Amino acid sequence: MSVSVKVNPDLQKERDNCTFNVIELTNVIDGGPQKTEERKKREEMVFNEGIHIDEVPSDYLSHKEKYELAVKKACMLFKMMRRLQEEEVDF
Repeated sequence: MSVSVKVNPDLQKERDNCTFNVIELTNVIDGGPQKTEERKKREEMVFNEGIHIDEVPSDYLSHKEKYELAVKKACMLFKMMRRLQEEEVDF
C-alpha cells in the first residue's frame, strides 16, 4: 500500500508479540485470501485518489461542514467507482 502510517512503538511491540498468525486471521475476516487481495486493491485505489485526505481536521469543522465534507467524499468515491466501471477495472 502506498500510504505509510507511523504506528505508536508500544502498539507495534504488542502487535509483534501476538500469538496468532495475523495473515490467517485477516483472511478469515475477509472471507479468504482472494477476498483479502481484492480488499487491498480497492484500498489502494481509494488511497491513491486522495479521498481520505482532509484539508482541515474534522475537530475544527462545524456539524454542517462535517456533513458537507462527508457528502463531498461520497460523491468523489462514487465518481471514482463509476470511472473504474467504465474502464472495466474490477473493484
